[in-house]
Amino acid sequence: MDGVIPQILTRRDGMPEEIVVTPSAFKFPGKGWTDPSAIARDHGVPYIESWRAAFDSRPRFIQIHQWNEFAGQENGQGIAADYWGTKPGDAKPEPPGETYADEYNVQLSDDMEPTDLHACAYRGCGGWGYYYYNLTRAIISLYRGSTPDITVLALSGPTGPLAPSTSFIDLHWAYLGKAPSSFSISLDGKMIASALTGSTYRLRVRRMTAGTHQVRLTAENAFTRFALDASRMTEQSPRPLPVTAEVTFEYPGEASAPFPP
Repeated sequence: MDGVIPQILTRRDGMPEEIVVTPSAFKFPGKGWTDPSAIARDHGVPYIESWRAAFDSRPRFIQIHQWNEFAGQENGQGIAADYWGTKPGDAKPEPPGETYADEYNVQLSDDMEPTDLHACAYRGCGGWGYYYYNLTRAIISLYRGSTPDITVLALSGPTGPLAPSTSFIDLHWAYLGKAPSSFSISLDGKMIASALTGSTYRLRVRRMTAGTHQVRLTAENAFTRFALDASRMTEQSPRPLPVTAEVTFEYPGEASAPFPP
């Protein structure tokens, strides 16, 4: 979890030996999850980018980074700022502090076991369900060659309500496996872009209606065997499934102009 994605490959006698894959990361030492350099989950895109290094190097060992720290720390109860600067034998500073090394919120956390989709914690409500379990299962099946022709896709996007002044959101995506011929994007079920060959798209949100909106990315001429439904554990499908990724966001509506003086 040492602050970089992809992680650093370890070699032995010049050959790839070991690498860590992780859904998120922060630097050590540092300010933990609240450090500006911390890498958030972002709907699984960093996790796929982390795994890509393993696909490229094929080391003898892959460690899947995971900590059981669901409880996290209350506001003001983080680690003291100089905690990580102590040496063996030194007295450890006591909380409270503002450096958070356990779960901070859904985005700034590194657990992957299934979580409740609706329960609340110290800073926000709702977990990731089975999403990372399912994503990991699909990736391992691809890595081992059990399903060599599948594509695994994730879409980056907003992780919280948009500000009223927001005009655009920048989407980007990452995949592993078979390369799709192109991508298409729909908004609330309506196609808005097709035949995209890059990995980015700028979505205009100004003048959208206020409320909840969903962006769906579809990989064309590609398939998977694993549904990434966060509400249930995935099983390998006997038939090909479409390759899609969704991001849901809240838009409050365009900010009203002030009355003239």
